[in-house]
Amino acid sequence: MKWIKFLLSLPVLFFFIMATAYGQYKATLVQTFTGHVAGIRSIAFSPDGKFIASASADNTVRIWNVKEMKIERSIWKAHRLPVTVVAFSPDGKYVASGSDDKTIKIWDISKGVAVKELKGHRTGIRGLAYSPDGKHLVSSDFDPTLHVWSIETGKEILKKPAHALPFFSIDFNHSGNLMATASMDNLINLWNAKDLTLIRSYGGHSDIVFQAKFSKNSTLLASCSRDSTVKIWEVDSTASSTSSYLRTPEKLTFKGHSDYVLTVAFHPNNDLVASGSADKTVKLWSISENKEVQTLTGHTASVQSIAFSGDGKYLATAGSDHNIMLWRIK
Repeated sequence: MKWIKFLLSLPVLFFFIMATAYGQYKATLVQTFTGHVAGIRSIAFSPDGKFIASASADNTVRIWNVKEMKIERSIWKAHRLPVTVVAFSPDGKYVASGSDDKTIKIWDISKGVAVKELKGHRTGIRGLAYSPDGKHLVSSDFDPTLHVWSIETGKEILKKPAHALPFFSIDFNHSGNLMATASMDNLINLWNAKDLTLIRSYGGHSDIVFQAKFSKNSTLLASCSRDSTVKIWEVDSTASSTSSYLRTPEKLTFKGHSDYVLTVAFHPNNDLVASGSADKTVKLWSISENKEVQTLTGHTASVQSIAFSGDGKYLATAGSDHNIMLWRIK
């Protein structure tokens, strides 16, 4: 009968192992990248985790070498006005940048030259994301409209109203069949990425939603807001009626920041969530334990953008203090 008792103990044992593993996660600062002379608006890891791209109000895009802990390339005067957002192509060979000058540029990072310039926005770029197949870019500005671009031609192929107010965050899930947008109308919209039909909206934040990001397994969304909270939502890709879609409840709400929460990111393990705030801190949260794991300090101004490397070994944080801080996750 011993083997029966052993089998019965497996769920408890599994939970204990997972809870212990998550509880052991800790971030340690390993490097601070300096060089930008104005606030950093956006950062992104390359898919292989070797590089970090940064967009700054100093009008430059910079590429940082994570392994060698140094700058790899500076693209001076990348735009005429502040660079607001960057995104790596799925193959890691290109970086797209959006700017207050109303343009999007695609850069060959090995050469540091722009291979395409996308024009058509009427105001500064705020949201930008590559489709996982690398064929399209999706962008937003201060008009609450989705803009879809062909990478091959550099032409805008679709415009679609997306929210009642502007939205600054666009994210695709790992498989590329879903897309999420987060807006000043306090909502997160979930879209069918293939035909851009609205699946459902998530309403629960009491103020502007700055970002919404998918977990790697696509089952959860993390969002952050001017209401100083981080919320976790279960992804339900079944269509809902307009009479019920606003009542989709959040799974969890994390409270702890003392000011706006401006940026959020999922660790690849689907449990650890990081958030960056105007209170100058970054917080780590465990979904399985429903609690804050750690508070990271060091930035001297608001934290504007954060990103985990694809292997989960590093967290990069960037802020209005002009610096990128690189943390090792253990």
